[in-house]
Amino acid sequence: MEFRLLGALEVVGDGGRVPVRGRHHPKLLAILLDEANRVVPVDRITAGLWDGVPPESARQQVQNVVAGLRRQLGPGGSRLETVGHGYRLRVDRSELDLLRCKDKAAEADKLRAAGDRVGAAAALRAALDEWRGSPFAGLEGRMIEAAARRLEEYRLALLEARFADELELGRDPSAELRQLAAEHPLRQRFTELLMLALHRTGRTPEALGLYAELRTRLAEELGIDPGERLRDLHTAILRDKPAPPAPSTSTDAPALLPPGIPTFTGRCGELASLDALLAAEGTRIGAITGTGGVGKTTLAVHWGHGVADRFPDGQLFVNLRGFEVEGAALAPEEAVRVLLGALGVPHQRIPADPQARFALYRSIMSGKRALVILDNAADAAHARPLVPGGTGNVTLVTSRNPLFGLIAVQGAQAFSVPELTVEEARSLLAARIGRERIAAEPEATVRIIDRCARLPLALAIMGAMAVVHPQFSLGTIADELKFEEGRLDAFCGDDAATDLRAVFHTSYRGLDPVAARLFRFLGLHPGPEITAPAAASLLAVPVERARRALFDLLREHLLSEVEPGRFGFHDLLRAYSVELSRSDAPDEREAAADRMFDHYLQNCDTAYAMTEGDRDFFTVEAPLPGVVLEPIGDLSEALHWFGAERRTLPAVIDRAAATGRGSLSWKLAWAFKEHVFRQGDWHEGLATQRTVLEAAQRDGDVAAQLHARRTLSVLLGHLGESEQAREQLELALELWDESQGDLLLARLHLGMTHLLDRLDDTEGAIGHGRLALEVSRRSGNERNESRALSVLAWNLTQIGRLDEALDHAERAMEIQTRFDAKVAMAGTLDTIGVIRHRQGRLDLALECFNRSLAMASELGHRWLEADTLTHLGDARAAHGETAGAREAWRGASERYAELGADETARNVREKLERH
Repeated sequence: MEFRLLGALEVVGDGGRVPVRGRHHPKLLAILLDEANRVVPVDRITAGLWDGVPPESARQQVQNVVAGLRRQLGPGGSRLETVGHGYRLRVDRSELDLLRCKDKAAEADKLRAAGDRVGAAAALRAALDEWRGSPFAGLEGRMIEAAARRLEEYRLALLEARFADELELGRDPSAELRQLAAEHPLRQRFTELLMLALHRTGRTPEALGLYAELRTRLAEELGIDPGERLRDLHTAILRDKPAPPAPSTSTDAPALLPPGIPTFTGRCGELASLDALLAAEGTRIGAITGTGGVGKTTLAVHWGHGVADRFPDGQLFVNLRGFEVEGAALAPEEAVRVLLGALGVPHQRIPADPQARFALYRSIMSGKRALVILDNAADAAHARPLVPGGTGNVTLVTSRNPLFGLIAVQGAQAFSVPELTVEEARSLLAARIGRERIAAEPEATVRIIDRCARLPLALAIMGAMAVVHPQFSLGTIADELKFEEGRLDAFCGDDAATDLRAVFHTSYRGLDPVAARLFRFLGLHPGPEITAPAAASLLAVPVERARRALFDLLREHLLSEVEPGRFGFHDLLRAYSVELSRSDAPDEREAAADRMFDHYLQNCDTAYAMTEGDRDFFTVEAPLPGVVLEPIGDLSEALHWFGAERRTLPAVIDRAAATGRGSLSWKLAWAFKEHVFRQGDWHEGLATQRTVLEAAQRDGDVAAQLHARRTLSVLLGHLGESEQAREQLELALELWDESQGDLLLARLHLGMTHLLDRLDDTEGAIGHGRLALEVSRRSGNERNESRALSVLAWNLTQIGRLDEALDHAERAMEIQTRFDAKVAMAGTLDTIGVIRHRQGRLDLALECFNRSLAMASELGHRWLEADTLTHLGDARAAHGETAGAREAWRGASERYAELGADETARNVREKLERH
């Protein structure tokens, strides 16, 4: 069987062409042939088959496509093997045109090295005869296109080598070179070879004209000058002493890449992005950045081995030691000595002057096609002198520093390396310790992955522990990582390179005092994210100084920017921060924690006041000295702040409760609960309120217990746990006494009203509503009175007492409008809409519903939106407006489904089905 990819993808069997059909089958075959005889991970295949987000069933679909391709290949399908978490297509070198081409090119190198230029040129012509057109012609997709560009670059390199050989033999390939130079006007090597051919055949003015045209074109399109070798040729032609072109390949090319890791897995997206770098124009530089232990060097080296054939002039590698645990960094002027030595420059010929060394290095590299990996650079200035330039070379710089200078000035492409995905982490562990152990303890595997923060170095260390101690279960190893305190002890390897604490220290030690103090104090913050104002409160510094400190940590990859303006770090860095914070005085740490908690309390109170306005149960004192507030100036900013802090506030509430700040925790929870109600985050709210209740019981804080139980009742009611909801309210009513005040008693009766309404006990709901109204009026609290009037209006509507209901609702609306209580107003408007609908006043009902919807939408209150849309649909349907009714119900159904109210959503869908 023969496979062809140097042109349209073809398979030829004994009986002729073998058709490969299907949406994914040709692309899968192309991916496997491009990696012929090598295992291609499923993740990489998935990335190749689906350029966008793959479907959830991608793995199953890949298995189906593989099975289909085996069937289409017939007897040859048995060569498509499943190997671990990937697939390999075995082909003999004579069966694939690409491998035949490479073998003939390698033969050309051998013949040239033996002095047989005639044989070398013939071998290269035979290699090029394997090409029938553009690689993978007719197939689409980013990975396929990147591979096609890589192979096309390889073809051009073979052409350059062939023409260099022919010029050495005294032949005139100017006609072909002229066409190639026109097709690739920015490729300097073709112009160089054509200039030499023209000069040698007496057409010197034309050769010089070509140089002038190329120089202008490079300046206008790329902003660069011709390379040094081309400039030297131009000078030599002017002096009528042109040197022969240097060979395009070399048998003594340096190959300095460290060994790759056999168990390398994942990183499909990053590898595809690096592949795209090969097709870039001009000087090609990649800046690979990420936190310590994330696998930057491993990625660069693995990719380098995979594309080594693209760089016939060698692969250079030097560790700049910018973040070494011990010893000083390798200075650029010393690193260039290493590189020059690898390029064959004798020690005695290396200049003493550093600038002369760099010039010699750039001169040698200017016309080459080599890969240069500058590993572990401290910053852009550390690597910049060692970037060789030239359009044939590719330079990769790895660093924990973001290398902004290389990106901004040198035009480097940024490759930020994240932690592994869960699936990649699982594959890494499986490759290290075996799929059987992973399959035997899937839950423990997940815990190890989570507690290693999906960091490759940490996972590799745990994998090594499992291999060295096969008697340990994975559950035992996971338990070693159970507690934040001392977690890093499990990652103390037998050398600095495998000691996570030491790896993190190399980043920490370069921080200025303010950034270092912030990193230590971040261990006091429960996370998962922090803003500049919150960081400023921790430090008691102006927000701009805190922002600079955050960016210092970001630069050292001790933090990541989760969203614009929001920063976080993984759990292993958190553990390191907690360890370091012990070096600070206890009173300093306690003061920083107090400022942090006060920061969130102050902002919660401000945002809550703008969304609800009700602060009857507690007052918030003036901010502590050093506390910085968020810029919350209106309703929109308040809603945005609550939304942005939706993950952080529950963690802050939990930490406050756990550190003896129970009073603060319930106040935070009270303010945050309205956001929970607006968004329908019932489970999140439930966990938070239970934490608050436990803290209040420990502290003997009866008021906090009552507030927590009332809120728990509401949340449990929304989750369908009606009996538990009733139990919470009944316990609260038993616990209440006169010392707690009428205001809180009225709220408890209101809570019971809502619950009984949900249970369809309308008479009971009305009874508690009247008690709430009586107590509210007795206490003189109009806000509470308006709430009681509103719920009474709703329940009276359910039993048909519409006039009385309307009176209550309009009185409630009057009070709520005076206080600008938007949430309450939106709910009351919905009730008035229902009353007007039942009175037959559709025009007034629609007006109320639309006003209620506008307010609910402005507040981001999805539950109110859903309720009002349901009632709007009911009103329209009753008046024969079927299309409008269906539109409203459809919107309500979608919102209820998003909120997890499946039964309510089902009820609304039934209305849709009936209409």
